[in-house]
Amino acid sequence: MLSSLGGPAILIFAGALISATGAIWASIEQTKNEQALRKKSEEIADLNKEISKSITGGDSFPYLLPSSQSGTSYPESLMIINEGKHPLYDVNLHVVDIDELETELAKPKGQSNLLNVGINVEVGNVSPGVAVFSGISMHEKDYTRLTIQFSARNGHFSQALRIIKVGSEYKTAFNVTKDGASIETIFEKIGEGYPLNDNGEVNW
Repeated sequence: MLSSLGGPAILIFAGALISATGAIWASIEQTKNEQALRKKSEEIADLNKEISKSITGGDSFPYLLPSSQSGTSYPESLMIINEGKHPLYDVNLHVVDIDELETELAKPKGQSNLLNVGINVEVGNVSPGVAVFSGISMHEKDYTRLTIQFSARNGHFSQALRIIKVGSEYKTAFNVTKDGASIETIFEKIGEGYPLNDNGEVNW
């Protein structure tokens, strides 16, 4: 068919073919550029999120851990742990011994003093992967029940901490929840040998 075309027609056809090829090439290059730009935008967005987490604390959270989690000696103090890869800022905590709280609640009306129950500690900033002594001393009991409330720049957290004597050893269990519209357990650790109920759970 091409042999029947005249010179001008061939030139026109060749020009159209070159133009179409150029358009396709330009489209491919534009797609590549758009993909590269999208990838770069995503990288920038991820970097901004990481910077924000480094400033606020991100998904990190605090909890208290006995200086000795298991053994024949009762733990003498509590340590503050930062669970996460980002620093925690402006950490404060309030520790309540449930036995002491129940003792005050059992007193006749007007004789209880709930304001004296518990210990407040201004912690400040806690780096990731670091254990900080809270300054809270422990008094030996066969069964210790503590409730801890934390506040930090990235939110509020609650912890239930239990220490129980089993035979000649002390066993520890605790869980941590994040407070908000819905309370969700974000961390739980039950020491080996800690006694469980009939449902295989800790009596928090």
